[in-house]
Order: sequence, then C-alpha cells, then structure tokens
Amino acid sequence: MSSKILKFEHISDFEKWKAEEEKKKFINYVALRGKTFKGSRPVTFYCRRSGTYRLHRPLIKKKRKRFMRSQGSCKMGMYCTSTIEVYKEDSYYTVKYYPNHFGHNVGKLALCFMNMLKEDEKFIARQKVQGIPDERILENIEKTAHFEERSVRITKQHIRNITNRYIEKKHRFHKDDNVSVQIFANQLKLTNELLYHKQIGEVDLNNPGIPKDAYVLAFMFDAQKELLKTHLETNEHVTKICTDSTHNICQYEGFKLTAMLYVTDLNNGMPFAFLVSNTLTEEVFKVYVESIKTKFRPIFAHTFMTDDDPVFRNGWKLVMPQIFRSLQTKYSTFYLNCDWHTDKAFQKNVKEKVKGDDDQASIYDNLKTMMNELDETLFLKACEIFKFFLMKKKLDDFLKYFETYVEPKAKLWAKCYRTECSIHSNMYMEGFHKNFKYYFLNGKKNKRLDAALGGMRDFVKSAARNRKIALLMGETNVSGRKGVVRQHNIGIEMDVVQRDHSEWIVSTPLHDEEFVVFAFKHYSEICYQHRDRCPECRICSCHYNCDCKNNLIYKTCEHVHAVAHWRYEKDRSRPVEDFAQNESEIQMIESVTEPSNTSNKIHVLKNELETINLTLMKRVALLEDISPIEEIIKSLQRNVLVAEAYQTNFYALPLPVEKKTLTEPGNKKIEPQNRFKMK
Repeated sequence: MSSKILKFEHISDFEKWKAEEEKKKFINYVALRGKTFKGSRPVTFYCRRSGTYRLHRPLIKKKRKRFMRSQGSCKMGMYCTSTIEVYKEDSYYTVKYYPNHFGHNVGKLALCFMNMLKEDEKFIARQKVQGIPDERILENIEKTAHFEERSVRITKQHIRNITNRYIEKKHRFHKDDNVSVQIFANQLKLTNELLYHKQIGEVDLNNPGIPKDAYVLAFMFDAQKELLKTHLETNEHVTKICTDSTHNICQYEGFKLTAMLYVTDLNNGMPFAFLVSNTLTEEVFKVYVESIKTKFRPIFAHTFMTDDDPVFRNGWKLVMPQIFRSLQTKYSTFYLNCDWHTDKAFQKNVKEKVKGDDDQASIYDNLKTMMNELDETLFLKACEIFKFFLMKKKLDDFLKYFETYVEPKAKLWAKCYRTECSIHSNMYMEGFHKNFKYYFLNGKKNKRLDAALGGMRDFVKSAARNRKIALLMGETNVSGRKGVVRQHNIGIEMDVVQRDHSEWIVSTPLHDEEFVVFAFKHYSEICYQHRDRCPECRICSCHYNCDCKNNLIYKTCEHVHAVAHWRYEKDRSRPVEDFAQNESEIQMIESVTEPSNTSNKIHVLKNELETINLTLMKRVALLEDISPIEEIIKSLQRNVLVAEAYQTNFYALPLPVEKKTLTEPGNKKIEPQNRFKMK
C-alpha cells in the first residue's frame, strides 16, 4: 500500500491538516484507544467506516431500543485500509498516512456517514454563547458554507446536541442531579443562606415528626434577607404574607415548591423564603418557619393569606408571634382564606350535595351574598336564615357540611371579619407561580431539580433589579392602575363641602347620599409605606378614611379621591416625592445583586480555595470511593476553561453530559395555570 510521510512541529498543525483531509474526502478518522503517546508506540487513527455494527450491547443483555437510521450504520462490516499513524519524536511529530480506502465510497456519497468537525461544532457553540438564535445560525451557515460541506446539512436538533455537549448548563454543578443539588446546598451553607436541609433516608433527631423518606430543602438568599429587613423597618415591622405550594418543578414524583412572600409598598409580591420538599406536613412547614425565625428574625404578619389547607396556618401559629404592639397601636394577625379557593370549595360541595339546578343556584347565591356581606350583625342573621332554609328544603347533607366546615371557619372567608385587610385573594402567589414557571422555566416541564433551584435564584435577582428600577424611575402604582384611576374619575364628579379642618362631607348626585371623609395626615406629606398611590392626586390609604362600605374593601374609595381633588383645586399643591429616600435601598439592592470588583473577588476566592484545600486533604484521605471527588475536580477544571474561553474567544470542549431515560420529552409544555374566575 502506498503511504506518505509528513512532519509537523506542533500537534495543532497536525490537527489542522487532519481536518482539511477529512473535508476533502468526507471521511472521519478516529483514535480507538486514546490519544496518549506512550514511549515509541504511535497513536493510530482509523477510518470511521471500519468495524462491525453490534446489534446487542456486550454487557447488557437486551436489544437496542432505538431504530436503525434510514441510511444504515456507518460501520461497513470490515476494516478499511486507510489509517494515520502519529509518532512523537524529540522536537516534532512524524505522520505516516495511508490515503487509499477500501470497501466503501469516498467523496459526496460518503457525506451521510460523516460527523461534523470539532472546529465547526465549536464555532456553533460560540454563537450559542453569544445568544444568537438557532434560525439565525442556520441562515449564516447556508450563506457562508458550501453545499457539499457537512456543516450546511445540520438541523436544529444538531444545534441542541452541540449545545448540550459543549456549553455547560448555568446551574448544573454535576451531571448527576442528586450530586448537583447537594453541591447547591453546600454553597448555600457556606454563604449562610441555608435554612434547613434533610436528605432522603436521614433521620432528624431534633425533629422526629419529619418522615425518614422525606426530602426537605429550605433556603433564603441574601437579597431576600436584605429586602425583607428593609421592608419591615419601613412598615413598622408589620406586613402581609401569602403562602402556597406548586408542583411540576421537576421530574421527581411528589416534589413541590412552597414559597412565602410579602406584599411590598409597590403592591407586588416578593418571595422571601423557599421550601422544596417531597412531602408537606404540618411538622415540615413548622420546621421551615422555625428556621426562618432562628436564622433571620421573628416576623409578625398582620395578614396571613393561604388556601383552605390548615397546614400553613397551623405551622405559622405555632412559631411566629401573633400580637405586635407599637407605640400607639396593637396589632393581631388576621388569618384569611383565598376568595378563589373558598368559591371553588363552595361550587364543588354544592354540586356534590345538592340535587336540582334551581336549588344549586339559590344556595350558591346565598353563600356568595354571605361571603361579601360587610356587616357582622347582618352576616350572623344571614347564617341563621340560610340554615333554616336548608332545613326547610331537607338538604341534610349540605346542612351538615355548612355547620361542620363552613360556619365555624367564618372568620377565614367572610369579608365582615376582614374589613381591616386590603387583600382578599392569593393572586400575588399565583402571579409568582406563573412568572417562575413560564419565564424562568420557559413554560416547559422541567426535568432536573438543580435547574429549578437555579431558576429561583434568577427570579430573586430579577425581582430585586425590577424594584431598583421602579425606585429609580419613581414608579408608584405598578399594579391596579386602572381600578385606582377609575375611582379617581368617579370622585372628581362629586360635590365636596368642608365641615372643619380635617373633615369633609361628600355627596353623590346620582344616589343622593352623603359620606364623611376624615383626614389622618396633611395632604402635602408623602407616604413611603404605600407606594401604590393614585397617579393623579398622589394619596394612599393612610391619608384619609371614609365611612362608606367601599372604603372597607379598597381603602381608598371614590369619596377620598373627591376630597383630595377638591383640596388640590383649592390650594394647587400636591405631595412631592423625595427620591433621595430611595438611595439607601437602591445601594443595598446593587450590593446584593450586582457583581463586586473582580480583583477583590479573585483575592477572596484564592483565600477560600487555600482554606478548602487544607481542610479537605485530610477528609479525602479517609474516603473509600473518591469518584465523586474526581467528577467535582473535572467540573471545576471545565468551568475554568469556560471562563478562559470568554476571554480568548475560544470555547473549550467539556465532558459530555450524560442523559437519563425519561418518560416525557424535555420540551413538553406545562399544563396551563388555572385562572381566577368566579361565577
């Protein structure tokens, strides 16, 4: 056989020559036994068409699950005569090349069996790192590459495979999800962000009520701590808290995300702690709340909003304070059920326990009327009349349900007991669930738990940045703007008569009614506790009070807007916000969300690595199986190569990511979230 002798000064020169030769003949050369030079033994690259296709795997006695490709296997059943032998000598590399192939086609007919070259894959990976979409990458390849080249015949699936092989996942610390989550928990522990962690199979002697097979991970990021601390100090340590759980955060059965959030002065929901667990009992939630109290501080909730599950309510009652006293006011916690969940429970039980459409409609209407009644005396009378109506209709099943589950919990769902609260549904929590699943998990059924945990970190950073922008831009009414403006437009058409310096009488021409409005603050004072103010008159609920029923629900009724507008027309002055009040909070948000000085971070990182090296050397020597440690070291080396690639515009090749066999595709969309609709 004819051969060629070539010499190269560097191994990179050989790689370039090899790539050009593969492009010419549309054939790949592969090294079957590694690329390490051992003494005088050469490294041999064989033609990729050499070999025999194995129908069965040698160690696993089961048939291949995937179908054969339509063009068949690249293995032709014999060995090709073309090889490349590389010898390493003192200062150069000698290559002995056998160019003649045997037993298969060479050229365009062999293109279907050719893999993409590494340099082409790295070029596509660099484009993905830059954020270029798949469609644009395919268009660029079609414009620049020749039709006969292998790279021009790729699809979006090829791009996805290259992305998984070359680009390290943002929040993936290890190819094994369990190890990756453990690394995430260890990082939280080092930064003092971990509240509680228990793995499956462990027994917590301090909390024996938690099952042995339970997995519990509770954490609170530094940004959440600082934002909550600022919120509590601004609002005199009184806040409104919502909590609920959501599923479909990962592929594992029973895993749920339980979050607790508070309502900010911008009328937004801000999560301040997360709980990931495969079981949610009263004991688990109690440990979750206790960890917040121990590692952060006790939190008094003026309003605690949940669904009709008593787990959250009971767990909070056992741990957190129920009464808070300020200099002038004494507060107690209001425990509320979400209106939407209450309405849903009413509809379900009416359909199950009452027969006949007419009776179902009348009973449901009575329940809704009682739920929306604002006078406690009228509510109690309505309950007695409703029970008499059920007895008259001989609806014993529904009467038993009402007396057992509905009437004793009236303070949780009746509006007459929540007139001091401005929140009636768990919409803040449902809004968080929607944003997290659709924007940070891309609306797909997430597989790995570490991806969900990373999404939570990204959500907190995004929420903190959005708050900083709102404070910088002076946005005060980011939600509910239409309702406030509608109330304002109704109020400016009303007649206002001043009774004294802090009291006004507002009359409505259409209904011939009069209401009394009292002033708590001077109208020129700006309120920094409630930034969801009217964009026209710049007032909030703490400026005025009215004796109408709408003011009990909305806290700023149309009569209050009428007085504020009347005072503006008289004096031509409105409260002016001092944006300097926001500077300290903006600086705090920047410190916990934006990266610090690189040189300082490198110095701190070096000190941490030296400390970890000294402490781990002795501990690693005691381990019997060091394979997990080797994987972590490889991952660290890979991440360093990735960081260098950003600076040198070259993307290093990481270890391939191992995929698990799953029952659902990774790009399957999640089920649409239920909307809050009431009859």
